[in-house]
Amino acid sequence: MTILLLWLLVIAIAFIGFICFTQFFRGISATALMRWSLVYQNIVIFILPALVVAHWRSAQPAHWLRLNTIPQGRVFGVAALVTICSMPLNNLLGYINRLIKLPPSLHPLEELMQSMEESSAQALQVLLDTSDVGLLLLNIFIIAILAGIGEEFTFRGVLQGLLTSDKFGSSRAIPHMAIWATAFLFSAIHMQFYGFIPRMLMGAFFGYALVWSGSIWVPILMHSLNNAIVVVLTYIAHQKQWDPQVLDNFGTGDTLWVGVCSLLLTIGAFYLLRRSTTISSASSRTSIGN
Repeated sequence: MTILLLWLLVIAIAFIGFICFTQFFRGISATALMRWSLVYQNIVIFILPALVVAHWRSAQPAHWLRLNTIPQGRVFGVAALVTICSMPLNNLLGYINRLIKLPPSLHPLEELMQSMEESSAQALQVLLDTSDVGLLLLNIFIIAILAGIGEEFTFRGVLQGLLTSDKFGSSRAIPHMAIWATAFLFSAIHMQFYGFIPRMLMGAFFGYALVWSGSIWVPILMHSLNNAIVVVLTYIAHQKQWDPQVLDNFGTGDTLWVGVCSLLLTIGAFYLLRRSTTISSASSRTSIGN
């Protein structure tokens, strides 16, 4: 509990600093401010508090965050396969998520959430719509790599790590409850109700990848790759003057069969990920024994 309070305190201080940070950059363009804000968010709000907690929690912070474990290459390859295969499935789940309607008594809240999501989507689209290769690479670094590291440090590294400590269950068992609780919070913090289900499932994928591989680098790869693909596809859509909705709807409607195939392929790839991490762990034990 003390560690959790410390973590929340550090994050609160970081948020206060974020307000001051945005005031300092008031004179720059909206897109530049958005990029700087994302950099600040990922480094100061996500990465640094995670490192503080890791140092407070353990005499070996890198080990506690699972930073010093590097699985075999096949594990990263299969993890990337899971990410790619699941993308149309995420679109399908997002479509199903959007069909969910709140009770009439909560209609004002539903309208507020829709308005917030539309504003967020429009802001992100402005950030991603560029024909400049330099800005494309910068977006990949900020939105994919930096966000993947920052959010995985915080959610899978710290939060899931705290929930799977001795107080919450045996480290020998797969901590399903901790994985899904972390995935729930991971999705909730994005404040996007109509993307809640696919984002929670994605968070669960990341959580199981961490537990099975024993390395934070595997979910970081999956998270970063997912974001990078979105950034690159949006860049291509902008170059080709495609409707961005085509990308979001791929796997639904006329391409529903792609979403169904994605579900089956994701299940198969997820099974392969479990098998590859088991083989990798067995190989590591054999090497140590030799």
